[in-house]
Amino acid sequence: MDIELIRKLIETAAIAGRERAAAELISELIAPYVDKVKVDRLGSVIAHLPGGFAPDSDSKRIVLEAPMASPGFLANDYRENGRICLTPIGFAETDATVGAHIVFGGGAEGVVVSDEDNPGGFAAETGASAIDEAKELVAVGEWAVYKPFLSEISDGCLIGWPLSSAVACAALITAAKMVPKPENDVWFVFASQKTPAGSRGAGAALYSLGEDGDVDFALEIGGCPETRSKKRTAGVLGAGAAIRISDGRVVCDPEISSGLEALAADSGIKTQRYMGTERMSDALAMGRAGYGVRTGGILAPVRSHHRPAEIVSLADAEAVAELAAEVVRRGV
Repeated sequence: MDIELIRKLIETAAIAGRERAAAELISELIAPYVDKVKVDRLGSVIAHLPGGFAPDSDSKRIVLEAPMASPGFLANDYRENGRICLTPIGFAETDATVGAHIVFGGGAEGVVVSDEDNPGGFAAETGASAIDEAKELVAVGEWAVYKPFLSEISDGCLIGWPLSSAVACAALITAAKMVPKPENDVWFVFASQKTPAGSRGAGAALYSLGEDGDVDFALEIGGCPETRSKKRTAGVLGAGAAIRISDGRVVCDPEISSGLEALAADSGIKTQRYMGTERMSDALAMGRAGYGVRTGGILAPVRSHHRPAEIVSLADAEAVAELAAEVVRRGV
């Protein structure tokens, strides 16, 4: 997978509901490899790659989806000492947030500190020493994210932020590039507004595609947290693309999960099974669209998931892109 593609996506990091720059970049990047690209009302990018679908054929209507948003914050108030109060948006980890370097949408930078009097629990130190100075730097409602960066480290791994969403979106773009003429009709959805409260962008996008005919199945392309403890091991870094069996809210369609494993084995793609306990996938929202959509997932294991610095194996990311491309090419 092209590391510079991942870097470009990282540089447009923004929180849920503020993904316009990412949507514009992704639309530009995927346009050469698809027939049509549009941005829907909620800000999701929907790209169509037509294949040989016909009512009497074996070809399918497939959706591959990846979330665009990153965890972050909204400025909500000021303190007399110049601190800017923050509300967490997305999956900002409370035990890893204090001390993190953040960047606001307007360009100001700061460090996250604890603020027990703020309902959000956090504030930002920017160098401002009074309210007036803070107001000149950051407006109420302005978004902020952990400072984006990307580096290559040992053992073929990448460290950076936000790697989860950047790798997922890069995998979809790469899959579209790898298969110019698929047998199946394929929609690539880069979904907006993914938060713990729900996946608004993914659900709306899948619902809208029902106007063009029933979707046979939808796959979420994303990241999963590596778990390494005495009690449980899951989503192991370097063990290949993780095929989701279930998470805290969804049990994936068994035919899709087993079909992905068979497709990977036939293509020589390294995979592992993943059963998560987290309640944050887009599969639930996609599965509820229309009269219901069968769902599954192809995930890249992420160490230090959704924290200020994430680690991903480049080989795992490439396995995700290759398996997604095989799904585009042959279906499941």
